[in-house]
Amino acid sequence: MNLVVHKNVPFANVDDETVRAAIKFDGISSKILKAHMIACVKLINPLIIAEIKDENFVLVFDGVTDRGDHSLGVFVVTRKGWHFLAFSSFIDESSTTANEHIRFLDIMTSTIWTPRTLGVVCDNMETNKAIFRRVEAPMIGCAAHRLNLAVKDYVKNHTVTIVKVSVLMQKLKSVKGITMLKQNHCKLNHVGKHIPEESPANDPRQFPIVQFLPDPGEHCSILDILDDMKLLEMATKRLQDCGLTILSARDIFGDVLVDFPELEHRLTADTKIIESSAFEKSVVKIMKGEEKELTTKRDHLRGNAIQVRPL
Repeated sequence: MNLVVHKNVPFANVDDETVRAAIKFDGISSKILKAHMIACVKLINPLIIAEIKDENFVLVFDGVTDRGDHSLGVFVVTRKGWHFLAFSSFIDESSTTANEHIRFLDIMTSTIWTPRTLGVVCDNMETNKAIFRRVEAPMIGCAAHRLNLAVKDYVKNHTVTIVKVSVLMQKLKSVKGITMLKQNHCKLNHVGKHIPEESPANDPRQFPIVQFLPDPGEHCSILDILDDMKLLEMATKRLQDCGLTILSARDIFGDVLVDFPELEHRLTADTKIIESSAFEKSVVKIMKGEEKELTTKRDHLRGNAIQVRPL
């Protein structure tokens, strides 16, 4: 059970002779293992339901793709803490639709999907947006996912330079190049740029890579890209902080926009990618102590936003 839960090992591997030969298993088959896990769920579910009874809560969805298989994990968060509720794999493409996700959520949350659900935190995917338009729960999009999309846009604008560097790296690490270096007993010592006329044909300096080298202008662009990626990496790490709030995420995005104004369409507070922008703005105002400034348009969200703040 530990392998299935902690290492994401498929049930079928329990019956696989090769896997069983490499790993010490107890005398158990996949059917018995499933029965034990179902019994464990039946034992744990009442405890979780009892703990969140009469509690307002937020659901957190976290998806993961491993070797082409997409899976969804669901967590529930209250003032008392958080619980892992369920994990389900969606094997084929037809099972990744909003309808299939909602069917899974109906099965999993049949006892807790109530008006006490203040909101849902998840990636800004169209499937997730479609889900929460139907269940009418405010959605808070994942800040790290938004920054990831912004970084992809940045990289796309520098594709030509990045591809050229990639091609050069592939040439430098080729088997042929490494072999020639070994044959010449290269000790990585300084080698002059001038190639003597009498130098042999297998001289490492004769490698046909000159056409792949960046010119001075491209070299400067590469250095600029490296500096930019360091800044974006720093922002990404800040977004992984366990104490992150919507307010602090917006501050981080503001810092990023100072250096990358071209990413405004991804990182501003009113960007189109945000599904429940009014709800998020309400939460931010309350965090700033400005709940009295909420407009009439957002008054109906105020109750949910106030409850979300301490979570």
